[in-house]
Amino acid sequence: MIFQRARAAACVALLALAAGPAGAAAAAPAGWDACPVDHFCVWEGTDGGGRIIYYRHGSKDVRKQGFAEGAQSAWNRTGDTWCTYYKNIYWPPSFEVNANARVNQTILSLKKC
Repeated sequence: MIFQRARAAACVALLALAAGPAGAAAAAPAGWDACPVDHFCVWEGTDGGGRIIYYRHGSKDVRKQGFAEGAQSAWNRTGDTWCTYYKNIYWPPSFEVNANARVNQTILSLKKC
């Protein structure tokens, strides 16, 4: 009986070691890797740095989503070309971002072209 309990305790200990530390979670993707497929993503910093917001339909003013200075970089992971603008409400015409392109530029509004 004692042998069976010791054996059971050893099995439980081995399973716990194999499972890894309790509460360990995989790190969330950061930078460019944080952009989900089929979205247009913008970051508050250059080169995919800082906080991220991702879109499927665009925004008249990214400052209303918390980017006080606008977005500073973007990655178009959609199959469409997107138009980005230096000012809010889609003005003036700015820069087209082709499918799968990454850019560093100030963006205040964006939408599919």
